[in-house]
Amino acid sequence: MKYVSLISRRQDLSREAFRDYYEQRHAPLALTFFPPQLYQRNHLNMPDAVVPFDCLSEFDYADDFDPLSVLQTEAGPRLAEDESNFMDRSSVCSAKALPLARHLTEGQGMRERELWLIAHGDQAQSDLNEQLLALFAQLQADAGCTSPATLYSLEPYYCERFPYAALLMSESPLPEPFAAALTGGGATRIQVVSCPS
Repeated sequence: MKYVSLISRRQDLSREAFRDYYEQRHAPLALTFFPPQLYQRNHLNMPDAVVPFDCLSEFDYADDFDPLSVLQTEAGPRLAEDESNFMDRSSVCSAKALPLARHLTEGQGMRERELWLIAHGDQAQSDLNEQLLALFAQLQADAGCTSPATLYSLEPYYCERFPYAALLMSESPLPEPFAAALTGGGATRIQVVSCPS
């Protein structure tokens, strides 16, 4: 199961200081308690970006793993104390990321990527998923498209509401027709530096 969390820095920290603490201090600590199949932090790489978070973190676990049970152990207080050193804990929200489609294989290691966040609209989630799947099928059929990409539907996870309904992760910029279609549909494109563990 994949989860994603939107994480904002403490207001007194720069994005650089936030990223440094997260990578050098918090991520190694978190890994001692939560050994996921993938723990990837996607730090904003846009100086003037106006989005309500500084990092989108990905967590891949076996389907039978319950991360909340770990927080009932000594891990809960230790991680909460450390999180208060660099993040605004009150703003963190999480979602289950349910895979809808994949195009080629994602890259490995630290790298730059492009994420597309699709907001909730007036339509039902199932209708939005169908619309996005149709667009993604066009992307897969485009012989000139060599960018690995994965499309996810998002469901709130232990929060009342998650601000986005879907997420498209692309290893490189999408071809212009697809980028234009997503932008026209109200999606937000962000550039990130991905740091996997």
